[in-house]
Amino acid sequence: MQMFPDFDAAQRCDKLEHPLFEGGNYDVFVKREDLVHPKLNGNKWRKLKYNIEAYKKSDCKSILSFGGAYSNHLAALSYASNLYDFPLFMIVRGEQPKTPSNTLKFAEECGVNLIYVSRAEYRRRTEQEWLQELQNKYNAYIIPEGGSNIEGVKGCMEILPENVYDYVMVATATGATLAGLSASCDEKTKCIGISVLNDQGFLMDAVLNFHNALSIKRTNYTIISDYTHGGYAKRSPTLDQFIRSFNLNHSIPIEFVYSGKLFFAFFDLLKNGYFKEGSRILLVHTGGLQYMEDQSN
Repeated sequence: MQMFPDFDAAQRCDKLEHPLFEGGNYDVFVKREDLVHPKLNGNKWRKLKYNIEAYKKSDCKSILSFGGAYSNHLAALSYASNLYDFPLFMIVRGEQPKTPSNTLKFAEECGVNLIYVSRAEYRRRTEQEWLQELQNKYNAYIIPEGGSNIEGVKGCMEILPENVYDYVMVATATGATLAGLSASCDEKTKCIGISVLNDQGFLMDAVLNFHNALSIKRTNYTIISDYTHGGYAKRSPTLDQFIRSFNLNHSIPIEFVYSGKLFFAFFDLLKNGYFKEGSRILLVHTGGLQYMEDQSN
């Protein structure tokens, strides 16, 4: 499904340079998913690609999904709803904020129907009974939080331009992108998910469940949960300082929710000897740059 004419231009990898790489003879690259499209970018586009195709084939009259105030998924789906002219209902976690995030402002501009629910009710987002109620009420094709279903994983299997890396790293919140990357790699490539939230092991289970649904087996992935900086959409002074320095010295912009934690983790692991010398390493930049304005707040 061709959603916009320059999609193939997304197969771009930029080489990252840093004095730390020289001693270990590392070749480090960044997969620029943030450049796929000005609005419909990153791994969220990958997850939406086949979901929107499935919606178009269904008898549903709208799409309904879930997200928080800083959700990449919400931003991308909001833009897609305008671009492809479908009604969109978003269940948003928590009360309506007095000062909306950049993402919520953008969704409102796109005409999205934002439905704020309590955090307790939001936790029901995987309950079949509630999902059936929502589907009936809005005649909706339901996309899970983050676009993380089998259709989403299939889209993420198309991220890697080539399979020539020793390590592939990506920020992880639901496990779908990591599942797609590890499924598209051979066992020689180690896929590393950097958790951006405080999970209790559910991310590893999520990746395994996605692989089982695809009838594949992989042991080439791991998840590191030491770099959450307090949890999802949370930040620390150390993280903020790192992001400011990185953005000042590199032409690849990063933010505090996803890419900032990924790059912070990479450099910390590198300093601590995590990677074998002479390795080729790919960092997958999954977009989310609308957070950069929130970063200064």
